[in-house]
Amino acid sequence: MESIEKTAIEKALKRNWAFYDNDIRVQVSGHQAILTGSVDSLYQKNEAGRIAWNAPGVWTVDNELLVDWN
Repeated sequence: MESIEKTAIEKALKRNWAFYDNDIRVQVSGHQAILTGSVDSLYQKNEAGRIAWNAPGVWTVDNELLVDWN
């Protein structure tokens, strides 16, 4: 059984153009990825969730990112 690589998700978020200055924290628990922190738009929240889903070993994503509209 494959476990989630937390660093793989973090590196993928840093490589993505949409997250130039992000406040995203990644936690893993078994095969679940948990995203917390804040982003600037709903697009960024959805994109971060998509990136986490694409990581090997992820079965569920708990996307708790808050959108800071300021």
